[in-house]
Amino acid sequence: MGPRPGKKNVFICLMFPILYLLNLMELQKFTQDPNFSWWMVLVPCYGFYYGLTAVPAQVEKAKQMAGVNAPRQSTILYLIVPSYALAVDLNDIAQ
Repeated sequence: MGPRPGKKNVFICLMFPILYLLNLMELQKFTQDPNFSWWMVLVPCYGFYYGLTAVPAQVEKAKQMAGVNAPRQSTILYLIVPSYALAVDLNDIAQ
């Protein structure tokens, strides 16, 4: 039998979803779209679909509003690491 694995910090695992939700709130405040609700990603099963369809569409709308010519991140990136993809897109808008 090999050595036991060390204890993992649970806080690190909780940090990325919280940052993702904070970034979604910031996106909603910028676009002021009443049809976009950040809390919809919290709904089981539907949140996954919403995060892959509505969030990238809202990012495209925000980039158009800000006059940014950079394309949004790939849907595959939103699938694998949504917090990173949204943060990169929001950084494009902030510049």
